[in-house]
Amino acid sequence: MQTQRMSPPPGGFSGCQLRMKRLARPLRFRAAVRVAVDTAFDFTHRTSAGKALWSDTVSVWLGRATFIHWAMGEVHNDIPRIVAETDGAPDDPDDLNEAVYLELAAYWANRLATLPPKSTPAWLPLP
Repeated sequence: MQTQRMSPPPGGFSGCQLRMKRLARPLRFRAAVRVAVDTAFDFTHRTSAGKALWSDTVSVWLGRATFIHWAMGEVHNDIPRIVAETDGAPDDPDDLNEAVYLELAAYWANRLATLPPKSTPAWLPLP
C-alpha cells in the first residue's frame, strides 16, 4: 500500500506526536496504534447511519477514507512513524504501513459498532 508522506514538522515531531509516542512506547504494536488513534482523534459518537465518527480532537465528522488518510499520512498524525519502534512493530517500512492500515481498519469497524449515535440536528455529518 502506497501512501504519500508530507515532511515532518521542524524538529522531527510535533507536540501531539511526542505525546502519542510517549504513550505508545511501552505498549505492544497493536495497543500502541489504538492509543495513538485515541490521542489523535478522540472519537466520541457515530452518525445514526453509521458512516462517520465524530472526532472531539479536530471537531469534525470523519468518514473511513479520510480517517485512514489522516492517520497514515497527515504530518501531524503519521501514526506509522509514531508506533514504528514499539514492541512487535514490523521492521520493513512497507510491512509497517500495511500493519498500521489493517489496525486502523479494525479500529474503525470497532468504533462504528460500539460508539453511541449522535443525532443532534446541529451536527452536520460529512460524507
